[in-house]
Amino acid sequence: MAEMSTPTTTPTSGFGAHVPAELQTALRARQAALQALDLAALDQLLDDTLRYTHSNGSCEDKPGYLNALRAGAYRYHAVDESAVEAFELGGGLWCCGRVRMHATVHGVERHMDNRFIAVWRRTPEGLRLAAYGATPIPAAL
Repeated sequence: MAEMSTPTTTPTSGFGAHVPAELQTALRARQAALQALDLAALDQLLDDTLRYTHSNGSCEDKPGYLNALRAGAYRYHAVDESAVEAFELGGGLWCCGRVRMHATVHGVERHMDNRFIAVWRRTPEGLRLAAYGATPIPAAL
């Protein structure tokens, strides 16, 4: 079994002490693109192999996710990722943390509080989100 790597370091407000600057930049760019519904920016940030697993268990690939955004299935009003930890993983990084979102999902306004795990692949153009999974945090926690 492979050993888990030690987190890389670049402390910043809003992120754990071990989140590299390149990942902080990618996370902020994704949050801004989601809130602005900037599909061109998202197309550049999402890897062609993307698998996006929503907190309800549904899963979409890159074309499906972008098409759903384009059609108005999801409208992100606020996205706040916190307690983010990051670890090196071969040709990229994986990270986990907490995400609070205010969104309209299929016409229903929702406030979500989830844990997430994400895999970012390094490319010559920068980090690309290859996998994302969200799990709801029960209200009792």
